[in-house]
Amino acid sequence: MGLLGNGPEALAAPAGRPAAQGEAEWTIMLYQDADDEILERDIMIDFNEAERIGSTAEVNIVAQVDRFAGAFDGMGDWTSTKRFYLTQDDNLDEIGSEELADLGEVNMADGPTLVDFITWAAANFPARKYALIMSDHGSGWPGGFGDPDPGELGADDIYLAQGFGDQLYLMEIDRSLEAARAQAGIDQFEFIGFDACLMAQLEVFNALVPHARYSVASQETEPALGWAYTSFLSELVNNPAMDGAELGQHIVDSYIDQDQRIVDDAARQAFVAEAYGYEDQTTPQEVAEASGQDITLTAVNLAAIPAVNAALDNLAASLVNIDPAVTAQARAYAQAFTSIFSDELPSPYIDLGHFAQLAVELSGDPQVSAAADELNAALSQAIVAEKNGPERPGASGIAIHFPTSEIFSEGDNFGYTEVASRFAEQTKWDEFLNFHYIGTGGEIVAAAPDAEPAPAPEVDLEEEYGGFITSEEQLNQAQQQAASLKPLQMAPLTLSAEVASIGQTVNLQTEVSGDRLAYIYTFIGRILPNEELLVVEDQDYIFADENNEVEGVIYPVWPEGSVSVDYDWEPYIYAINDGTTSVRALLSPDTYDAESPTYSTNGIFTFADSGEQRYATLYFRDGELTEVFGFTGDAATSGGSPREITPKPGDQFTVLEEGYTLSDEAESETFSREGGTLTFSQEPFFVEEIPAPAGSYILGFIAEDVDGQTQEQYEGLFVENEDASAVDGFTAYANQDLGFALLYPDTWLEPEENTENASVSFANADDSAYAIIYKESYPDAAGTQGANEQAIQSNVDFLNQLEGLENLQYVSETTDIIVGAFDGREVDFTYEQDGQSYSGFVVVTTPTPDVTYSILLVAADSNLETAITEFNTMLENFDILISGVSKEEIGAAPPDFADSAVDDFTDPSSGLVDAQEAQDWGRGYYDPNIEQYVVELTPYAGPIYDYYEGGALDDTFMLQITSGYEGAVNNSYGLVFRLSENGYYAFSISGDGFYTVERSDGTETTTLIDWTASELINQDELAANVLTVTGQGETYNLYINGQQVNTFTDATHSGGTFGIISNNFDEEAPVTFYYDDLTVGTPASE
Repeated sequence: MGLLGNGPEALAAPAGRPAAQGEAEWTIMLYQDADDEILERDIMIDFNEAERIGSTAEVNIVAQVDRFAGAFDGMGDWTSTKRFYLTQDDNLDEIGSEELADLGEVNMADGPTLVDFITWAAANFPARKYALIMSDHGSGWPGGFGDPDPGELGADDIYLAQGFGDQLYLMEIDRSLEAARAQAGIDQFEFIGFDACLMAQLEVFNALVPHARYSVASQETEPALGWAYTSFLSELVNNPAMDGAELGQHIVDSYIDQDQRIVDDAARQAFVAEAYGYEDQTTPQEVAEASGQDITLTAVNLAAIPAVNAALDNLAASLVNIDPAVTAQARAYAQAFTSIFSDELPSPYIDLGHFAQLAVELSGDPQVSAAADELNAALSQAIVAEKNGPERPGASGIAIHFPTSEIFSEGDNFGYTEVASRFAEQTKWDEFLNFHYIGTGGEIVAAAPDAEPAPAPEVDLEEEYGGFITSEEQLNQAQQQAASLKPLQMAPLTLSAEVASIGQTVNLQTEVSGDRLAYIYTFIGRILPNEELLVVEDQDYIFADENNEVEGVIYPVWPEGSVSVDYDWEPYIYAINDGTTSVRALLSPDTYDAESPTYSTNGIFTFADSGEQRYATLYFRDGELTEVFGFTGDAATSGGSPREITPKPGDQFTVLEEGYTLSDEAESETFSREGGTLTFSQEPFFVEEIPAPAGSYILGFIAEDVDGQTQEQYEGLFVENEDASAVDGFTAYANQDLGFALLYPDTWLEPEENTENASVSFANADDSAYAIIYKESYPDAAGTQGANEQAIQSNVDFLNQLEGLENLQYVSETTDIIVGAFDGREVDFTYEQDGQSYSGFVVVTTPTPDVTYSILLVAADSNLETAITEFNTMLENFDILISGVSKEEIGAAPPDFADSAVDDFTDPSSGLVDAQEAQDWGRGYYDPNIEQYVVELTPYAGPIYDYYEGGALDDTFMLQITSGYEGAVNNSYGLVFRLSENGYYAFSISGDGFYTVERSDGTETTTLIDWTASELINQDELAANVLTVTGQGETYNLYINGQQVNTFTDATHSGGTFGIISNNFDEEAPVTFYYDDLTVGTPASE
C-alpha cells in the first residue's frame, strides 16, 4: 500500500482554497472511523453537519473517513478510506466537499494511520491552533476506535486484545500523539476531543496532558446524534480568535439541543420516526428532552489535571485509614456509567466527584472530608463546562476506574497499568486499588505535607514475643480480606404457599445480615421441560424502607443488624411487544429508582440491510423503549465498546434467554441462547405483563454486597395456569395432600388419584407408558440415605411378589439420581407380560426425614425411547410442596483418633505463651480458674497466633480444638497447622457464622476457601465450637461440630507445627477467645 497520503492526489489543493494561502487560525482534523455498521450513518450525518458550515480562510476543516461495506448506502456508498477538505454545503443527505484522496482500505485502529493523518493535515493546512476530533466507539481508559476491516491484530500484545481485538488502546493513542506532534512540529494541540462513548475519564485526560491544552469527552455512552457540529463550528468560524476552552464550552452547550437532527424540521421528523416510531409533529425542545435523558459531556482544561491527580492521591491516602467496607460502599453507590467488561458485574466506571462525596457522607471522617474538598476544588478548576441528563444526576464531569474485586483480579485488572500507563505513573490510584483488595501495593502517601494519613498502630515488625507473632502487614491483609471477602448471610426462605396461580399470590420472606449489604434482588426462574435448564424470567430490586440521596442519586439505607425481606409474587412475568409479536424477556433492573426505574434486555440485533449482527441491549423506562445500544463484543463476553443504534424498519432484535444449566454433564453452569425475535417498524416496542407459564419455578432473593459479591436463597414453587396449561407439550399437576407437583405429557390421560394408598397414576392413551407416585415414610431409617435404600428394597419386594411378571430381572445396581432438586436413588428392571417386553425404573427420593416418594415408571419396549424422554421431564420437574426444605447434604462425621495427645490447658508450661501482662494488642494466657487458654484482643487487633514450638505434624494427622468467644462478634478464631518459618494454613470461624481457610507464605496471605456461611457454627457468646482438621499429604478435610464442611488441596506447606489463631475486626469493641482440649494425633482408618 505504501506510505499513507503520498502522491499528487493527496497533496492537491482543496477546492475553494488557493494553494498558496497562508497559515490559518485553526485547522480542525476530523478522524472519523465509520467502518462500523452501527455508527456509519451517524458519523456521515455528522460529516454533513460540519459541511453546513464548511472551511473558511481562518478555519480549515479536514476529515479522514473510513466507511463500512454493506450498511448505509447513502452519500456515495463508498467503503474505502477517503480524505476531504470540507466546504460549505446545506444538504444533509449528500457530500458536497471535494475528495482529496482515496487511500483504499486502511486500518484506522492502527497508531501510524492516526500519525499519518495528523502530519498530512498539519503539512497541507498549517494553522496557529490545531484541533483533533476522533469519532467511533469509545471504551474509556482502554481506548477505542477499532476497525473490523482489515481486521488486523495490532501492535500491542495485551490482555484486553484477547477480548476486544485491535483498537487504538490508550497507550497507543498517547505514543501516536507524541510521534505526530514531533513529525508535524506541533507543540501542543489546542484541543483534542472524543466524539465517542465513555472517554471522559481521568485516565484518558492524563494521557492527553502532554499533547493538548483542552479536551471534550463523555462519561457515559453517547446517543446516535453525536456532537452538534453545525452549531459549534458556526461559533468557531464567527470567532476564530477563541481558544480551546471556549470551543469546548460551545461543544458542551450545543450538545443534543442544537443538533441538526433536532433543530432542522425535516431532519427532526425523519429522526423521530426512526428513533421513536412517532410520525406526528414534534418540537425541538421535546426531542432534545427525550434524547438527552442519559447524556453527559465535559470540557476540561488539561493543564489542571495534575492538580486533580494530587488531590486524588490525598483522597486515596485518607481512604486507607478508614474501614474499607465504607470505601466499597461509596464505590457501590456512586454514579456509575456503562461497563464494557460485563453486564453481569457492577460497572467499574464511576463518577469521581460523586464517589468522593459519598465517601464523606458514609465515613464522617474529617481527613476524608478535607481530601474530598480538595478534590472537588481541583475538579472545579479542571472542568470548563459540563452537561448531564436527568438520568445521570451524579455525573460531575470526570469518571475513574474503580473495579469490584472480580474485575480487579481478572488479567491483572485487565492490564490497567499497562494501558493507562501515564495515569499509573502520575498517580497512586493503582497502588490504592492493590491496597484496597489485597492489602499490598506501593506506599500511599498524601501529596501535600498537611494531608498526611493518621498514623498506623505501632507494631514492631521484628518483634516475636514467645510464640506470639504480630505483623503489621499481616494485620492489614487480614483486615482487608475481612472487608472484601466476608459474605452476607441470608436465612432460608419461607413461602406462604407451594402452589401459585393467577389471583393467588405467594409471599416470600427471609432475613439478610451483614454490614456490607448494597442491594437485594428478587429472582424468578422457570425449569424448562425436557431441557434441564433454569431460565431466568424476572429480576427486580427490593427497595429499602429508607433511602438516601446524594446529588440526585438514590441509594438504600439498610438498618443495622439484619434486614427483613417480605415480597409478594403473583405469577406474572414480562414480555416485549413489537406491535405484532410478543416475546418473553428478562428485564433486568438497571437503576435503583422506585419511581421511574430503567430495565434492560440483552439480545442480538440484526441489520435488515446487510444481515450483520451485533450483541445489543434494549433499555426501557416506564414500559417504553428508550434506547438501543450495540457492543463490539459478543454475547459470550457481554461487553465491548457501546454505541447507540437507531433502528430502521425491518431491523430485528432476538431476545437472549439466560439462565442456569441443571445437568451435571453440562460444560458451563450458565447458558445464553437465542429466543424469540422482534421486528422494528413504525410501532414502538413496549413491555407488557403476561401470565407465567405453568410449571416448576425457583423463587428467591439475591443479596449483593458492596463489592458485587452475592449470597442467594431459593425455594421451589409450582405454578398452575389455566390460560397456558400446556407448556412445550406438558401439563401441570399439583397435589397438595401428597405434597408434590410435576409436569406430565399433555397427550396422556387425566391422572387418577388413590387416597387409600396415597398414590397418583399417570398413563398414556394405550397404556404403553405409565407412572405411579407413592408417598411413604420410613421413620426408623438412618437418615435420608437410609430411607432411600429402604424404599428401593420395598419396591423390589413389591415387584417380586407381583404375579404375571415373567423373566423379571434387575439390570442395574442402585445408582444416584436427581429428582427435581433432591437427591434420589434408582434401580432399573425388565420383564415380559402377555408376550410384550417392558422396561421399568424405580426412583425414590426423601426430601425430609419423614417423607419419601417412590416413583414407578414403566414402558413397553416398543415405546421406550419416547417414554424415557417423557419420564425424564416428569422427574426434572418434580417439585416438593414443602417450604424450607434444605437441599444440602449433611456432611460426614470426622474419624476417631487412632492415637492422640491432649492439651487441656491446666499446665501453663504445655507449650503456648503465658503472657499475663497486657500488650497494645491484648494478651494470651492460661486461666487456672476455668482451665482454658484465653486470648484477649483489643479493638481491630490481630491476627495473633500462638503455636507449639516443639510440635510436629506427620504426613497424616488429625487436629482438633474446642473454642468460643465473648465480646465483639466481628471476629475470627481457629487453628493454624503446617506452621514453619515459611508460613502456615489457618482454618478459622467467625462469631457471625462463617468459616474460611487462608494460606500464609510469610509475606503474603492467600485465601484458599472464601468466607462461607455455615449453620453448624454456634454463634452465641460463650457457646462451644469444635473445629477439626484431618490431613493426608496435600489434602485436608475440615469439620465443624462433628460434620464435614469442606476439603482443600494445596502442596505449599508440609510438616510444621500447629497452634491457634485469633483476630478482632471490630474497630470499637474488644473480644475474648477461649480454647480448650487441643488434641493432635492420627485418624483411625475407616
